[in-house]
Amino acid sequence: MRIKLFFIFFLIFTVKSFAQIKSPGEFLGYRLGSHFTPHYKIVNYFQQMATAEPQMMKLETYGQTNEGRQLLLAIVSSPENMA
Repeated sequence: MRIKLFFIFFLIFTVKSFAQIKSPGEFLGYRLGSHFTPHYKIVNYFQQMATAEPQMMKLETYGQTNEGRQLLLAIVSSPENMA
């Protein structure tokens, strides 16, 4: 029984630690503004944030650029307002 409880605690802790939001600099690997950031990396960052905190952020695609890239709308608010 003790091993099962430890395993459950370990899984919960591991999942929680992976779900933490990283700063743009941590995610990209460089200080924001010091390098050009391609569109796909910005989209990946916003998707990672929306996955990590779905109760606080929602992403919607509202169109495409002339080059076929997604145009995203990020809705960020408190969990109470998102409900």
